Amino acid sequence: MSVSENNRRIARNTIVLYFRMIVVTLVNLYSSRLILHALGVVDYGIFNVLGGVIGMLGYVNVLLSGAISRFLTYDLGCGDLNRLKETFRVSNTLCILSITLFIIFGETVGLWFVNSHLNIEPSRMYAANWVYQCALLSAAIVVMQAPFSAAVIAHEKMSVYAGVSIVDAVLKFAVAFSLPFLGGDNLVLYGSLLVGVSAVCFLIYLVAGLAMFEECSLQFSFAKEKFKAMFSYSGWNMIMVFANILNNYGFNILLNLFYGPVVNAARGLALQVNSLVTQLFSNFQTASVPQITKYYAQGEKERMHHLICNTSKFSVALLLPVVIPLCFNTQGLLELWLGEVPDFTVAFVRIMVMISLFSAVDLPIGTGIHAVGRMMLPNVTAAVIYLGIFPITYLAMKNGASAVVGYFIFVATTPFILGVDLWILHKYTDFSIVYFFKKVILPVVGVGMLSILVPVAICLFYRANGFSDLLFKVLIDVIYVSFVVFFTIVPAEFRKRFLRFFKRDASNCNCII
Repeated sequence: MSVSENNRRIARNTIVLYFRMIVVTLVNLYSSRLILHALGVVDYGIFNVLGGVIGMLGYVNVLLSGAISRFLTYDLGCGDLNRLKETFRVSNTLCILSITLFIIFGETVGLWFVNSHLNIEPSRMYAANWVYQCALLSAAIVVMQAPFSAAVIAHEKMSVYAGVSIVDAVLKFAVAFSLPFLGGDNLVLYGSLLVGVSAVCFLIYLVAGLAMFEECSLQFSFAKEKFKAMFSYSGWNMIMVFANILNNYGFNILLNLFYGPVVNAARGLALQVNSLVTQLFSNFQTASVPQITKYYAQGEKERMHHLICNTSKFSVALLLPVVIPLCFNTQGLLELWLGEVPDFTVAFVRIMVMISLFSAVDLPIGTGIHAVGRMMLPNVTAAVIYLGIFPITYLAMKNGASAVVGYFIFVATTPFILGVDLWILHKYTDFSIVYFFKKVILPVVGVGMLSILVPVAICLFYRANGFSDLLFKVLIDVIYVSFVVFFTIVPAEFRKRFLRFFKRDASNCNCII
């Protein structure tokens, strides 16, 4: 397949994923408001700290999906159907083993910790334990779905991926909307109904995979060589997964121990906002990832390097028109969304969305490393960084640091991980770090500095009073930053095509008039 055909496929898939993002974002924004009001700040904080179990096994899902997707995509690039089928059967086996181990851990150590160490009112312990069990079950279902969702992405069937995401968002909205009318303990009901949502999405992926792809099946295999390769790949990734679990779930526990459930609620809301923001680049990168791996499988390293650089730069270009207006108008936007904004939420949101810029640059580099498949060095170095920052965060909180300072220390690992990944990709594939700085870092920093000029001026000389003023400020910020990005980062050829299209439409309108 030619480069132009690949680019068209990436563009088509990106459009599908952005449609998904718009629908899911709108639904999730309103769902979050409904859930916060239905549960209350305290119960929302309890769900967030216990729902960290979903995040914990969610990392296992990410780990397995990444490993499975990498091997499926590599086999697709090689064009070997038998090898593809064997990979899928081994993937099913890995998922079952992972679920078994984590359920055992969750029902022993995890359950003991929930009941003996978390800062939860005794009157809410029954509900907390119920939500914990629901979280474990939901996470196990999501992990079992990993081979089928990975097959969808490897085959670049983004319409299926987008459809399941929309179904997931709509069902969660239905759950949030119905809570006040069902009666009973809303926290218990919410945890229970989310299990049903996970099961429905799993069934959709299962049916779609079995119907669309030859390699998909419910069979299992312990094929020695393939199992060894995938287990080794996943095993080294597991090191970083455990570090991420300690960092994210452990940090949630630190917030609970030092500051209480209200701060957990603030972090939960910040994570939701950041999740919506990161969809701006993750959709684009999801469309690009299979091509990066396929280029490596076909020995086309130069094309792979070029695509990595473009994906990093354009990902930031997609983020800036949202991140900058959001950071300058956080309080007003959160009040518009939530009504009542828990303490620390504004600061947490600003920190998270700014860090997402580093993640946007780093993820394509990580994809290049994963395409190579040599995972010991990247995962060990990343784990050392993650594990090193956790005790520093703990000591800062123990010595009286505010929740905001602790949060800033906690997320400061992301820029370091970016530097490490650049070095490793250079080591594995001769990727030019100098070229990356010239092609990506310097242009992005320059555009970022230019993009904040007008938002800073508006904050200094214009005071928003009410919804109309807030809307005016946000629109001006978005239009200005989009204008800067369009005329600096967007390629000249695309600008010309866009402007020609715009002029043609304008001339057609004149003719009609």
